[in-house]
Amino acid sequence: MSRALGAALLAHQVEQLERSVNTKSNHYDSNNGGNHWRGRHNRHRSDSHPRQQNESRRANTRDDNRHEGFDATPTPRVNGRRSPNAVNGTPDNQSSTADVVITDASLLIHAPSQLRKWCQQSRSETVIVPLEALNTLDALKKGSSPVAKLARAASRVLEQQVGVNDRIKVQRDEAFLPWEEVMKGVEERGKVENTEKDLSTKDVERAQAAQTFPPPPEWLRRTLCCAAYEVSSTSAQKESESEKKKPRIVLALSSPHPASAPHPHANPKSDRASGSLLLTWAGLLSIPTIVIPADPLPQPSPNPPHVHVKDREATKPERKSLVERPPAALAMEGAKVNVSTTASLGATEGKKVIRLLTRGEKLEP
Repeated sequence: MSRALGAALLAHQVEQLERSVNTKSNHYDSNNGGNHWRGRHNRHRSDSHPRQQNESRRANTRDDNRHEGFDATPTPRVNGRRSPNAVNGTPDNQSSTADVVITDASLLIHAPSQLRKWCQQSRSETVIVPLEALNTLDALKKGSSPVAKLARAASRVLEQQVGVNDRIKVQRDEAFLPWEEVMKGVEERGKVENTEKDLSTKDVERAQAAQTFPPPPEWLRRTLCCAAYEVSSTSAQKESESEKKKPRIVLALSSPHPASAPHPHANPKSDRASGSLLLTWAGLLSIPTIVIPADPLPQPSPNPPHVHVKDREATKPERKSLVERPPAALAMEGAKVNVSTTASLGATEGKKVIRLLTRGEKLEP
C-alpha cells in the first residue's frame, strides 16, 4: 500500500515538472519567433560586434567632419610620438643647420644626439663623414675607457645610417684638396692688397697667422683638406649658377664634457676626439664651423653595484664549525706548534733537535 502511494506521488510531481518546463519553453519561443536555438543564433548574427559598431561610429564622425570643413590630415610623428611643433596636422618647421655638414670625429663621439637629429626624415642637411673620422673611431673604440665606449656607440649609429639614408654620405676617395694647394690659397688671401677686395681685414689676418703657425699633424690635415674641398667645390658651383642660391657649408665639431674625468689608461690617440685643435685651424683657413655642445653624461644607476660570488664570499664573516673540538685537543695542537717552532730555532742555532711522534710523545735522541 505504501509503495503504491509513493509511486503515485512521484508520478504526480514528475507531471507537474514537465508542465512547468513546457510552459517556459513556449513563452521563450513566442518571444523569439519560433524555434528557440535558431532564433538565438539569428539574433547574434544580426547584431554587430562592439568593435564594428565603434568603427562605424568613427567613420560617421570622419564623414561629418569632412562635411564641416575639418582638416583630417594625420598628425606627423617623430619616433612614434606626436611632434611638439606640429599644430593642426601641419609638419614641424625645423630650421636646417646648413645645406652641407662635415662632421668631425669629436662630434660623432661627444654629440651623437645631434647626428641622430640630422638623420631624421624631416631634416634636409647633407651630412658628409670624412674618412679620417672613421679612422679615428677605429683607433679609439678599442679598450674599456669612456672614450672607447662612445666611439663604439658612434660606429653603430653610422652603420645604421650609411647606405640606408641618402643624406648621410662618406667622403669619396678623390674628394679632397692637397695640403700644398690649401696653403697656396692661404698665401693668396694673406696678401695686404686683398683688403681692398672682397676679403675682410679679419680674413687677411687669419691667413697671415696661418703661415706662422707650425704645420698641423697628418690626421688633422686630412680633415681640413676634406672641408676645403667641399667649400671650394661649392664656391665654384655658386659662380656657375650666377649666385642663384648660396649653399651653406659648415664643419661641425664638439668638445668633451667639462665634467668628464680623464681615464688613467686612456688611448694615446684620445686627443683626436677633442675638436680644439681643429677649431683653431679651421678659423685660420676661413672654414665656417659650428660647435655643438657635448651630450650630458649618463647618470649613475641608483641600484647598488653587482657583487661577484668570490667577492661576496670574501666579505662574509668566518663560519664556525658545527662540532666544537675539546679543549684538550686544542691545547695539544698549540703545544705541537710551540715545540716545532722551538725545534726549528734550535736547529738553526746549533742546539739539540727534539723529535716528536705523531701523538706528541718525546723521543730520546
